[in-house]
Amino acid sequence: MGLMENWIVANRHVIGTSHIARKQPCEDYSLSCREDAFALAVISDGHGDPACFRSGTGARLACEAALAAVRVFAGTEGFTADAMRAEWE
Repeated sequence: MGLMENWIVANRHVIGTSHIARKQPCEDYSLSCREDAFALAVISDGHGDPACFRSGTGARLACEAALAAVRVFAGTEGFTADAMRAEWE
């Protein structure tokens, strides 16, 4: 049985009213995941300046990089569901 087996993770990013009024796209991004030893949600707030037209892409890349980094860290020796359980009990 996994440590996070009963956890539900969710995320959502939506366009704000000011972006709608200015006819700008959503520049925010979020991701979530549930692994055996952890659950994680990451968010990134876009810049919001019309001159920064890659802001949404940057927000997405930041979330993807954060999630990838945590997965790499969690895969290191000693970071297992059993080790977490033993520490928390």
